[in-house]
Amino acid sequence: MRSQPFGITGKIKRLRAFLASLSPEKLIVSGVLDELLQGAMPARVLCVGKAGRALARGAAARFKGVEGFLFETSDGAPGPAPLNFIHRMGEHPVAGPLSLDGTRSLYEWLMEGEGPLLALVSGGSSSLCCDPPPGWTLKEVAAVETALLESGAPIRDINAVRLRLSRARGGGLRLRAGAWPLFTGVWCDVAPPQWRLTGSAPTFWPRGIPRAERVAERLSLDLPRSLPPLFRVSCSRFDRSACLADSARMVDEAVSFIEEEGMEARPLLAPEAIAPRALARRFKAEALKTAKRPAAIIGAGEAPVRVTAKGRGGRCSHLACEVALALEGVSGWTFVAMATDGVDGAAGSGAVVSDMTAPPREMLKEALAACATGELLDAHSCLLPRDPSGNNLRDLWVLFLE
Repeated sequence: MRSQPFGITGKIKRLRAFLASLSPEKLIVSGVLDELLQGAMPARVLCVGKAGRALARGAAARFKGVEGFLFETSDGAPGPAPLNFIHRMGEHPVAGPLSLDGTRSLYEWLMEGEGPLLALVSGGSSSLCCDPPPGWTLKEVAAVETALLESGAPIRDINAVRLRLSRARGGGLRLRAGAWPLFTGVWCDVAPPQWRLTGSAPTFWPRGIPRAERVAERLSLDLPRSLPPLFRVSCSRFDRSACLADSARMVDEAVSFIEEEGMEARPLLAPEAIAPRALARRFKAEALKTAKRPAAIIGAGEAPVRVTAKGRGGRCSHLACEVALALEGVSGWTFVAMATDGVDGAAGSGAVVSDMTAPPREMLKEALAACATGELLDAHSCLLPRDPSGNNLRDLWVLFLE
């Protein structure tokens, strides 16, 4: 057991090793699908989203010789795709021509196939599953979805509108899968209780969604025309769905992982979609009341950042700067924020700041105001390099206290 926490480089190395242990490929092979399938054997597998390639490799290893369709974003996992999978790529975070073509190919594959279907859905599926409703053009859909993403709204509200802007979402793919049983395993990148909204729910009827018209009005979205109605999808009585992994599980396992290193560790409880500045204050409050050292405070989620200016940065770099401001004057701390998909907006894959390395206060404030936190942290060697991982379980936050 360790009596002292490892250094900054060691912290990053250990956290990366921890995240690698939660890779979709490893967990799919290890049996995370058993409860969902309950002994059923899929005749074909659909893997869609940011984690699509890693999910497909896991499925190919678990179900030898199974045929599949892999539909992924361009910032997915490194490494080869399974040879027996049709492979299509689409734009992210906003749909474009590639997503439209890929969705048409997916429709054909679904309608031509036979036998039980296993769908492994991960975040990023919203921009891939693109089929504009009647009267809407792809350009109009892209403009509305861009405004949604730039609004800083929580993903629950964003997906409530996106569900209405594609016939491939909100169970749209289920309509093309015929009467065969469909088993959906979700790799959740939204708040765990809302896992059914991951990727705008392409394979089953979503539950608990806000009214899209109210979201649009609250966000003052410029809609070219009225939103089309949300159709209800009929499912086979044999259909099943389950959340395979989410950020809550990640935090629990991170606590255990760090405790094995000889440190006190506990989760940070914070409201969903809490603003970065308020979240930073939560971390400070927890740090000030933590008497036993070394220790670690661990959280996960997506602290929304409203884009107000053009600059290089992301949620993790923005939060890291807010934490550095909040902890000014406090000694013996290191804060790490990592995007589990390895892509933090327009910056790197995350950020690490400490009481010894954080940029000066005025620089932090200017970077936050300009949405240029990635540029600032990069200049101070606090930015983690971009490194697409093939995973997608939201952001991991760890505050180490020396």
